[in-house]
Amino acid sequence: MTLPLRGERQMTKSVIGVFSSLPRSEVIEIPADGKPPFYMGKCMTWAFDGAVVQRTAPQFYRAKENK
Repeated sequence: MTLPLRGERQMTKSVIGVFSSLPRSEVIEIPADGKPPFYMGKCMTWAFDGAVVQRTAPQFYRAKENK
């Protein structure tokens, strides 16, 4: 028997609502060691050549190489 996903969907909406209401900083604080945060470079959103990294942590931005 397959259970409906109603509860999971509601929980997702609640979590998104909580995080979307938190104040966001446009610039990321960089650790003292100067290395990028652990999540950068691990997915498309936080790719080193992406717009998010360019806007929030420009010191780690790397332009795409044209091949």
